[in-house]
Amino acid sequence: MQWTIGRKIAAGFALPLVILVVIGWLSYRSTMGLLATNQLVTHTHKVLQELEGVLSALVDTETGTRGYVITGEEPFLEPYHSAITRIQDSVVRIGQLTADNPNQQRRLDALKPLINTALAFRKALIDTRKTKGAKPASDMVLSGEGKREMDEIRRIIAEMQSEEHALLKERDRAAQSMAQTTIMTIGVGTLLAFLLVALAGVFIVRGVTSQILNGVNVLVSSASELTAAMTQQASGNAEEATAVQETSTTVD
Repeated sequence: MQWTIGRKIAAGFALPLVILVVIGWLSYRSTMGLLATNQLVTHTHKVLQELEGVLSALVDTETGTRGYVITGEEPFLEPYHSAITRIQDSVVRIGQLTADNPNQQRRLDALKPLINTALAFRKALIDTRKTKGAKPASDMVLSGEGKREMDEIRRIIAEMQSEEHALLKERDRAAQSMAQTTIMTIGVGTLLAFLLVALAGVFIVRGVTSQILNGVNVLVSSASELTAAMTQQASGNAEEATAVQETSTTVD
């Protein structure tokens, strides 16, 4: 098949164009992957924030309860009352955020009754202080029951935080890997497209030059043939003129 100049130009630029399209598609996929990974990282930070919120609120209930046991003053219970709602809301959010993680759900199921028991103990402590005085309430604190529950709660929350930190590191590595792959794909693809465009330019220039030279050679050959024909025609005309002159001389 004879390649025209138009076909050579189209072929020279079609492959680099295809490569650029592939680079764009791969970059789009990598970008979507990075966005999804960033969403997972944000999700993990939310879980860690809620876990820290539960622990902080439990400490507030403990602080408020002990302050009330010591003083018997109602204002010391303000942190206790505000923390109760925060604990319940945070536990609900943790359950929603970790719905796709069986390990965290299992730990959360173990954590809920411990939290309820700890809060029930603190309420009993407050009621004892109100009805029986400081000594019986102090004896309840010294029994160590509340401390054992808080230690177990801290242990489970620490396990949940540890798993979330592990997930965070894993997702961070995935994000870095995707970013490096995207950069490499764009760099290598752009260089390859540049080289192909350069090769296409050389190919097109050579092809066009070759076709132009062939055309010039054809024109030169045609001109030579035309010149030869004209020379022959002129020679024939000269011979005819000579013959006519000789005829005229003979007649004279």
